[in-house]
Amino acid sequence: KLGKEPYKANNFKEIVMIGAGTAVAPMVQLGEFIFDNVDDRTKVHFIVGHRTEQDILLQDRIDALVTARPQQFSSIVALSRPADAEAWTKSGGYVGRIDGTLLKREMPAPAKGVLVMVAGATEFVEAICGDKRDITDPSTGYTKTVRGPVTGYLGSLGFDDDDLALVAKL
Repeated sequence: KLGKEPYKANNFKEIVMIGAGTAVAPMVQLGEFIFDNVDDRTKVHFIVGHRTEQDILLQDRIDALVTARPQQFSSIVALSRPADAEAWTKSGGYVGRIDGTLLKREMPAPAKGVLVMVAGATEFVEAICGDKRDITDPSTGYTKTVRGPVTGYLGSLGFDDDDLALVAKL
């Protein structure tokens, strides 16, 4: 599911999945689900971040999607502490944390049919797209958490609430 709605093939032109650490796992599952439907032409961009090469999770599965259908799937891995920064860059990786520079380079611009999913630790999610906020109904005293306005790197690139489907903090 994407938020409250089940995923539908070709409902989006492109999906960008931005994740860090173990949050990559559900993104890989969605990517494989899209891949398994040969009629689904949704382009999928994986932008994942880890600290070191040893921390990379499920990249072999992402690479298999990219290798099989490079016109449909793309992937970039950002490492904040690679063993050899020069070698990592030469291999196609990004040195540093996922930031606005990387996102601007790797993502499509905000547009109808472009959906962004973000998952990771609280600080990561807040840097990428901002935070959720609590609102209280004064008549009932009931408080619920809602998505705040899109800020962070995605906000600076022009994305808004309509462009985000899933924001998960781990």
